[in-house]
Amino acid sequence: MSRRLSWIVSNGSQKVLHGGDTLWHGQWENIGRQYGPFDAVFIPINGARVAREPMPESPAVQTPLQAVNAALLLRARLLVPIHYGLDDPPDYVEVADPIDTLLEIAKRRGMPVQQLRPGQHLNRIDAAAAARPVE
Repeated sequence: MSRRLSWIVSNGSQKVLHGGDTLWHGQWENIGRQYGPFDAVFIPINGARVAREPMPESPAVQTPLQAVNAALLLRARLLVPIHYGLDDPPDYVEVADPIDTLLEIAKRRGMPVQQLRPGQHLNRIDAAAAARPVE
């Protein structure tokens, strides 16, 4: 059974959302209103199609465009992309150039992005991103 979970974590001064293997859905705005704004959101971006899914033609996680839109609706100050660079055809096929596509869309939409290398930690939110106003 596949479980799609997200977590909201706060230390009292900063709040982040980790989107797990989330799909696009109609509740991002409600979550942003109820729990946001978020200092950072970790959201999958590669729009992977997984051969073993019940509907392999549908993305198993969000696409770069959906990730930026979700971050905006969540009222995030910073988007940290996750789940990309894992292309393994024919069983796991991500969208073409997920990180470059995300960066292009995010720049156009005014969403700061911070890429992390595998094993790298986000110890503090960049001051420029933290200063980004949210509605």
